Amino acid sequence: MRRIFGAVPALSMMLVLFPPGARAEGLRCTVRDVLDGRRMPAKLSLECPSRSRLIEAKSGQAALDLEEIEGRCRLRASSPGYRDLVTSVSKDSGGSLPMTLWLDPSARKKERPESGNMISGYLYDASSGKALVGALVDLEYLGNGAVTDERGYFEFSFEFALDFSRDEPPEDRLMIRAEGYRRQERSLFLSPGRHLLLIDLQPGEGKPEKIYSHKMLDPAAVFLDAPPEGAVAEKTLDPLLPPASIRVGTSCSCTSCSAVSVMSLESYVKRGLNDEWIASWHQNSLRAGSVAYRSYGAWYVDHPISGSYDICSTTCCQVNDSDTSSSTDEAADATAGFMLSSGGSIFRSEYSAENNSWDDPGDGLGCSNSDLSCGDGSAGSPSTGWSCISDPLCAGHGCFGHGRGMCQWGTQRRASTSGESWTDIVDHYFNDFGSGTGQRTAQMTTPMWIESVDQIPPTFSSFRIDLEARSATQSDNEPILIGASIYSAATGYLSDPAHDQPVVLNEGTNLVSRLFDIPAGTPEGLYDLYVSLYYDVDGDGSITTADKALDLVSLSDAVTISAEIFSDGFETGDLRNWSVPQ
Repeated sequence: MRRIFGAVPALSMMLVLFPPGARAEGLRCTVRDVLDGRRMPAKLSLECPSRSRLIEAKSGQAALDLEEIEGRCRLRASSPGYRDLVTSVSKDSGGSLPMTLWLDPSARKKERPESGNMISGYLYDASSGKALVGALVDLEYLGNGAVTDERGYFEFSFEFALDFSRDEPPEDRLMIRAEGYRRQERSLFLSPGRHLLLIDLQPGEGKPEKIYSHKMLDPAAVFLDAPPEGAVAEKTLDPLLPPASIRVGTSCSCTSCSAVSVMSLESYVKRGLNDEWIASWHQNSLRAGSVAYRSYGAWYVDHPISGSYDICSTTCCQVNDSDTSSSTDEAADATAGFMLSSGGSIFRSEYSAENNSWDDPGDGLGCSNSDLSCGDGSAGSPSTGWSCISDPLCAGHGCFGHGRGMCQWGTQRRASTSGESWTDIVDHYFNDFGSGTGQRTAQMTTPMWIESVDQIPPTFSSFRIDLEARSATQSDNEPILIGASIYSAATGYLSDPAHDQPVVLNEGTNLVSRLFDIPAGTPEGLYDLYVSLYYDVDGDGSITTADKALDLVSLSDAVTISAEIFSDGFETGDLRNWSVPQ
């Protein structure tokens, strides 16, 4: 069986457009919808240290005059109904590579695995961006297929008996044919759920263009073990917050790329997770993988391999293309914003296919981990700073990779065989549940936190807690649980788990509340108030040891309890029938 590896001055108007097919001098920009790939009108604001310009990309394309770029400038793409996308450009660092800006809709519906299995997508002329009508799209072996409509859209289902319990799903090849265009053949896995492809066809003839939709399907995959030379910190990021965007080098030969795609970090994860993990794998495997994938990409935003792009889209970095799958979309949504950090900085979260410290001489797989001192049933590479950890589910599987960080196939075994949660899988591989040494000491970041807490004084043994909570995840996060306890040295901790209220935290600032019922017979006195946020990992709607703590705030002597609050009768401010706004 094969394995995978792992503030600015006021704007003046500058209108610079180029017609389809024309050669444009300067930085060529194309703006596209991240969900359907169509080119779309937008405003591009170029914000440089001493001057700024506004460029209209009415047809989804525009060019920036390189003479307008001085030093490092900020480029912002805006369009009604879409989130702004912000990146940086620099003439001196090779900023003239053609750039595609992928915009996220302001309200993006979270994907859930759908019943049945479907392949869908959009076809476009790579040069003009025009939708291709009447193109034929077929699965070579199954024979299922469709013809593109006036939007260039196609879809078809493949309903037959597939054993999706297999670690490796069956393969097929997608054949794409349009008159006057070079044929395209895409090798892909047939996994459950919906798979969406955005395909650009090149005009002309010649041999079919062969594309591999997953790293393990590419026979020419090259794997980069160490950070590329020159990858040094160039930017300053808050070490605990995900970057707003990432510049991905495309049309690459290893790490040398001739074009750039800019997108939000969360879209980056969705477009790449299904190229590194297998979409049919257990959700907890995919969620663990999404944390590693996101953190690895974010590290390169802070340590770009080129002045024009942060990371490449090939196996020399981590694979990223425009196709997505519903199961990996779900995993990315569920973990939005979670990364790894170490020493106060974003962590370069390495992973490879099989990290077991035994090289099977008969499997024909390449093991680049020369340090196999941990032994069969363990993972690690102490000589490179990755301490040994016990990984018995991988025993007997030959090493295929470098042995550092997360074992991809190990995540699947732990999720499907042992029923481990994604948080436990991440903790196992990146810090050995707090016992790791050297490189294996990374911790998951907290992309949601409490900014302020207020509470209404108790009335009839109840009080309300109002929170201002903030999320930096570029997504809506659910389910988040609000926990609360009161404490005094004489009484200890008293909780109210019945009101551990689940809420959705949207990106930015959120005003949320919960009730707290004081247990009958609680002694009079002053009590400290503790308020916490938890991620409901097990999805049971209550705070348990399986859930991930996100933040904890304490207020000293915040609650005064007296005998009067337990008396009967109605008073103004009675909170017994108060409910948390939904």
